[in-house]
Amino acid sequence: MKTLAVLLISFGSFGVRWLRWLGFVQQKEYRWDRLKLFLSSPEGRLELKCLLPRRADFSRTGLKRPKITSRIAVVALISLGLIAADVYVLFLLTQSLSLTNKIVALVIWLVMTYLLLPLFVLISMVPTGLIKWLATWYYLRKAKAKFELHNPVVIGITGSFGKTSTKQLLAHLLGGESDVYATPDSYNEKLSVARSICRDYRGQKITIIEYGAYADKEIAQLAGWIKPDVAIITGVAPQHLGLFGDLEAIIKAKSELVTALPDDGTVYFNSSQPEVKQLVELGVGERKIKQMPFTGRGSELVKMTSAGVTDQGFLECLVGDEIIRTKLVGEHYLLALVGAVTVALDHKHAPDKVWQRVSTFQPGSNFVQIKHMTDGNLMIDDGGTSNPAGFESAVMLADRMPARQKILVTPGIIDLGKESRSVHKQLAIQAKTVFNQVYYLDTPGKDEFMSQLGHNLVSNKQEIKKKLLQLEAGTLVLIEGRVPSWLLPTVNKLTRQIA
Repeated sequence: MKTLAVLLISFGSFGVRWLRWLGFVQQKEYRWDRLKLFLSSPEGRLELKCLLPRRADFSRTGLKRPKITSRIAVVALISLGLIAADVYVLFLLTQSLSLTNKIVALVIWLVMTYLLLPLFVLISMVPTGLIKWLATWYYLRKAKAKFELHNPVVIGITGSFGKTSTKQLLAHLLGGESDVYATPDSYNEKLSVARSICRDYRGQKITIIEYGAYADKEIAQLAGWIKPDVAIITGVAPQHLGLFGDLEAIIKAKSELVTALPDDGTVYFNSSQPEVKQLVELGVGERKIKQMPFTGRGSELVKMTSAGVTDQGFLECLVGDEIIRTKLVGEHYLLALVGAVTVALDHKHAPDKVWQRVSTFQPGSNFVQIKHMTDGNLMIDDGGTSNPAGFESAVMLADRMPARQKILVTPGIIDLGKESRSVHKQLAIQAKTVFNQVYYLDTPGKDEFMSQLGHNLVSNKQEIKKKLLQLEAGTLVLIEGRVPSWLLPTVNKLTRQIA
């Protein structure tokens, strides 16, 4: 029985460690630069040191595991194949050994294989990386040919935040799906953009595309295949700073979209940030590209008297004598709204129709949403990828909304590199003045929040789930950042979206 128990624990430990590293590989999008950053972070170093599985790892909600996709399935099979090959080599090498020596060799092999499991998983990424490169080249060629046939006006959007919200707003303002094609969700890298064009583009005269980047030259590569006629720059923030190194590198990478514009192109940009002005100057160079600045207060074409949010958090603005009521949650969407309206008006759309379409725009799941909780409380759901600017905006929104008690639920922000501590410290200081408690879901930034919140910070998974199910009346909950799988069933049970 003891031998059986040891074997079960050993195989269980192997399975847990293997699944966890498959999960990390998928979470970091199979990118070596993001994995390197993770391994150099406190969270990654802690994971490398964690050789024995935790008790929670053997539960359905506590075990970190990947979402089942074709790519992770291939990585998993290759890694298992490497382990099987390792077993076969061991078998060949121990053929002539005595039984005792075979057992010793097997034990040593088990220990070494267990320690090297992350390496087997990482090596297994290589073949899928080659497949992705070939698939990307194939779909980019098809997408380019499709655009050459129909010759649409390509509006490219880049920035550290607000790309998807600006894209979806602008697509609605310019006429909807029959006149405008916009890439779905937050697709902004070469393969996802090209595949979506090949699959869904139907010859619309206007196409809106996000150009994203984790590193230098990524925007330039996509723009080399799918050239923009118009550029929109939403803003610059220290997002993915650990990958870029510094803010100057982010500015240079984002400027590649402006550089790709033709000489008769137009760039619309957030002029409230000096970094964006620097970005535009770098991309324009000596050319006479048309420049259209905007801020959250308006632009040359958008004249707003005032703007703000209701007690329910919905954005309203006064244009002339008319109040424009929107379904957008939070004043931070004002920048995306002004930018999208400026582009629509500059493309000769009638002002009254543009503002009418603003009021009819229905934000999707990519937007911050207000949800009723089943216990009668309210939730601000900003449960997508988090960045410092969005985090601060969500905290400010929570501060302005009335409630007896306010709770922040967050996993922190990843990929901040050496700036992680300073960014999280600043966010923690801001959160301390707004929230009664913070439920912290992950490792990045946890120490900084703990130093500010003390006993008002809760990080135990079971305690968090219990507290969320026992909220007092008059509580406002802010979900900031992606909710992990272990908490998702609880959040879904608690909420229903406002109609």
